[in-house]
Amino acid sequence: MNWKISILFLVLLFCRPDLGMSQDNQEPSFNPHAKGALFFYWGYNRSAYTRSNIRFEGPGYRFELEDVIARDRQTPFDADIYLHSTKFTIPQYNISIGYHLKDGLSLSFNADHMKYVMVANQKSKIIGFINVDNSRYSNSYDGELITLSPDFLEFEHSDGLNYANLELTRFCEVRASQNGKLILGCFGGVASGLMIPKSNVKFLGEGSDKFHIAGFGMSTDVGLSLTLWKCLGFQYKVKGGYINMPDILINTRAMPDRAKQEFWFIEHSISIGAVVPINVNKQR
Repeated sequence: MNWKISILFLVLLFCRPDLGMSQDNQEPSFNPHAKGALFFYWGYNRSAYTRSNIRFEGPGYRFELEDVIARDRQTPFDADIYLHSTKFTIPQYNISIGYHLKDGLSLSFNADHMKYVMVANQKSKIIGFINVDNSRYSNSYDGELITLSPDFLEFEHSDGLNYANLELTRFCEVRASQNGKLILGCFGGVASGLMIPKSNVKFLGEGSDKFHIAGFGMSTDVGLSLTLWKCLGFQYKVKGGYINMPDILINTRAMPDRAKQEFWFIEHSISIGAVVPINVNKQR
């Protein structure tokens, strides 16, 4: 992809020896990862998911679908969406707000807005039973293949698969110009948090579409950071993790109408943000 080539070009360009040259009487260099520094990042992501078994239970039905395939749904770039003051949160996005507890170690709150969309009309093994009036799907099942057509099931966390998490991140500097106006770094972190999807699930025509705490997630990530002019930051991040949601809403009725699933995910993102030095020692 073109943006990956651009990131690689920036990294290679920044590693040129002449960028590390200094001039006389330069001001002290600035460490964007020093204790006391605040940061804020906003970006967009793509994600992928492992196959998962999804279990459904409610009055008149209890069954499991095996090895269900789902994909993300990133919005194609359109300036009227990505640069619009009220529409820029429609695509899959990431937001991160953090504080450096000590040099090279930060604590941040992150919101990963991914989207999980079950592939329509795929075939899946089904085990269990459906006993719903006036439904052609009412039957007992023992591993038969069923087509997941829209009149049977639509299953999406499309607004979205929201992972709200706290992360501890370790930063290290790779290379910097002497005046601190260009700083290349790398980082790695671990996180855990809540899954708060807005699930669009329709089973036999009935559905639910509201925010709900459905489970938890855990993740780890690595990435590259580039800080320009001591305040402007860029990050490329690769994140992988585990999601467990035992309490997915199926419709607007109360319990026990629920679905549950667990799966692994991988996500990569590009973000832009700001670094704010507060009580920071500017010498690296």
